[in-house]
Amino acid sequence: MMPQKILHILSGDLWAGAEVQAYNLLLELNKEHQVIVCLLNAGVLSQRLADNCIKIHIIDESEHSFFSIIKSLTKLFMHYKPDIIHTHRTKENIVGSLANFFSTKARCVRTLHGAPEHTSHLKTKILRVIDAITGKLLQQHLVLVAPQLKESLIWPLNSMPQSVIYNAVNVDNIQRESLQSIAPITQSNAINVGFFGRFVSLKRIDLILDIAAGATTDIHFHLFGDGPEKPAIKQAINDKKLNNTVHLHGHIDNIYPFIKQMDLLMLLSDHEGLPMILLESLALGKPMITRDIQPFNELKLTKCISLDENFVNKCLDAIHKTTESGQVALPEKFTTAYMTQQLSKHVYMGTA
Repeated sequence: MMPQKILHILSGDLWAGAEVQAYNLLLELNKEHQVIVCLLNAGVLSQRLADNCIKIHIIDESEHSFFSIIKSLTKLFMHYKPDIIHTHRTKENIVGSLANFFSTKARCVRTLHGAPEHTSHLKTKILRVIDAITGKLLQQHLVLVAPQLKESLIWPLNSMPQSVIYNAVNVDNIQRESLQSIAPITQSNAINVGFFGRFVSLKRIDLILDIAAGATTDIHFHLFGDGPEKPAIKQAINDKKLNNTVHLHGHIDNIYPFIKQMDLLMLLSDHEGLPMILLESLALGKPMITRDIQPFNELKLTKCISLDENFVNKCLDAIHKTTESGQVALPEKFTTAYMTQQLSKHVYMGTA
């Protein structure tokens, strides 16, 4: 594939799964293409991209209206005249595709990073309908990071040309960043179980606390992250008298040295696309326990536990067995080099 000018549009408000995934992709693409990134918020992502000499533009959504963002994007597209415009998430899909329609009419594609959460808010429902319509009419390809996401597509998105291209990580970068020196936070004579993610109901941290309540004192649980459920989680830890075995560490920008200190990770979400934390844990040789749901039960990269009346006991048994089973490794199809190759072949060139 000849070098191209590729412009990505992202929110950039958080440093979470979709942002980490995009960051990995952008670094890999920048090796062979001219990459420009437009962000709607400054933050960790913008700083990391700038540190790697990737050209960024910030259109702060707190200072611009919806239509002002479209106008600014239109000017940006006319200036750079990109070959490819790649959008991520609902708002970015809408403003990016509309601005492209009113300017360069470049090949425009989107990535769906996860299934949308259930909502009763009318505004969110309307935005999702607009998102689906602009996708079908104004964009040429849809990338799904896991096969089961096809089930979440609404009309007319479900009739768009689409490809499944798994999330990916750069193993070398992860291992290099994991070398950062930090103070030990784990107990040497204990099994240390880690959770890394947003503190939201979807992630089912309540199940981890149920497991902690049934565990012996030689199993410690370390929760990394932040979010709206944090006050309720702190209260539940107090109510269940788990302060000695459940540890809250807050949001951490570089989680890799902390993952290395864990014996295994746990992710018990109600649903997931393909979570970056799974790939990151495998890249660092750490096993993971998950629910018996897609995509975990299809990928067979984790120990899957079905949610039933014996869930807690099965998880405790799996914790002991998983720590005895030795290290795990990341398959090649989940590396950024492979992902970029698939994007270039099937999405950017439009051959799928």
